Amino acid sequence: QEEELGPTDATTVSTVQKLASTWQQLGKMEEAQALYRRVYISYLRMFNQSHPQTLEALDDLAHVSKASNAIDEAETLYKKSLEIKTRVFGAEHPNTADAMHNLAVIDDIRCRYEDAKVKYQKALDIMAASIGKAHPLYITTLENLA
Repeated sequence: QEEELGPTDATTVSTVQKLASTWQQLGKMEEAQALYRRVYISYLRMFNQSHPQTLEALDDLAHVSKASNAIDEAETLYKKSLEIKTRVFGAEHPNTADAMHNLAVIDDIRCRYEDAKVKYQKALDIMAASIGKAHPLYITTLENLA
């Protein structure tokens, strides 16, 4: 597909993203991370940093970085995601709450428990008002706070 359509074709990039997800599910984090980075850069060039596909690729790269124990990189990427989502969706949007939740997880990993607690609580407040307390993301965030 890449030979036929080229490495920057939207279909090719989408296929690479699916391959990265497969590598991640198989526990091949280095391979997944390299492919997610490629996807993120491609979407940045094709669209902009605020485009939904670019944001998804940014979050995918952050998640696999965290799973690879590249916590510094994950934190940087999650902060970037929160900044963009706050600007694009607003401070009270569920996507922003999800980004805040991801940063709270990093705070937990780094033993910054008070910072994590504040972020989890803010994320919960946003989620309760926007998606409700029965939503799986709300429940996961509540469990992480506990």
